[in-house]
Formats: sequence, C-alpha cells, structure tokens
Amino acid sequence: MPPELETRDLSRFPPVLLGRGTSEEWYDAAKMEHDVELLRRKGADVRPCVFEGGHEWTNEFRAAAGQFLEEVFRPVS
Repeated sequence: MPPELETRDLSRFPPVLLGRGTSEEWYDAAKMEHDVELLRRKGADVRPCVFEGGHEWTNEFRAAAGQFLEEVFRPVS
C-alpha cells in the first residue's frame, strides 16, 4: 500500500478488490489486514479476497474479480 494513502481521504475512491493468496510469501495476512483496516478507516469500499494459491492469480481469484466487476458496474435501477 503506498504510504501517501495514509494521509488521504479515500471516500471518493472507487471500490477496491484486495486479493491475497494463502501461500503468498510477501503479502501475508497481517499486511492485508492492515491495508483493509487502513482503506476502511479512510472511507474506501474495500472487499478482501483470500484465495488458495500464491502471488499469481488463480481461477478462484479470477472468478471473484469477475463477480466484483459485475457488482461495481451493475446499472443502478
């Protein structure tokens, strides 16, 4: 997470899908939790997604990303 986001109001930020593989070596659960809390505290709509795998996108994450995009871009009735 870029450090400059800690000082910004993110309430007008677009929704965020934040993904992490369970075997990811660099982006561990604690870092993800910190980032989710930071984004929420700053007003961002963040949706965490933990999937089986590492740093590379898996079909599970691709499906979650597709669902996220459908929700975000669903026309308002």
